[in-house]
Amino acid sequence: MRDIERIKKQIEGIEKKMHDTVMNSSLKENYLLINSIKGAGIQTAVMMIIHTNNFAGFENARQIASYCGCAPFPNQSGTVDKGNHISRLANKELKVLLSQCAISAIQHNREIATYAGRKRAEGKSKRVIINNVRNRLIQRIFAVVTSKIPCREDYLNPFAQCA
Repeated sequence: MRDIERIKKQIEGIEKKMHDTVMNSSLKENYLLINSIKGAGIQTAVMMIIHTNNFAGFENARQIASYCGCAPFPNQSGTVDKGNHISRLANKELKVLLSQCAISAIQHNREIATYAGRKRAEGKSKRVIINNVRNRLIQRIFAVVTSKIPCREDYLNPFAQCA
């Protein structure tokens, strides 16, 4: 038990150092924007900033999703359609981190939970649902960073009734 407590304290110390380092740099704004999203935390914010070169290395969210191994690609040969697949050439570290974020978002974010429930009702597998939520989180992270507007859970989309 003492080992577990010691490791937890070490993790807390490392997370505090990460937080302090980012807060005292030019990365602070994007870090705080990413942290405004339910499901994304300290590690996700730092890793996304590092791997995307503070979002300067990618033009759109689809490119980031492809880099993370979350973007579906059609799998067909001639007239035979074999459905969609995701590339194995991905940043596995980010993919695993985003999977944990997706699970957390499904538990704590009402909108994402509703989305996951709708996909479950459509008969989608758990893997596909997690991938869809990962992709949705990437889209949201990119949107928040590019618009410079923090994510708010109480925000109602004025165009939702049009769809």
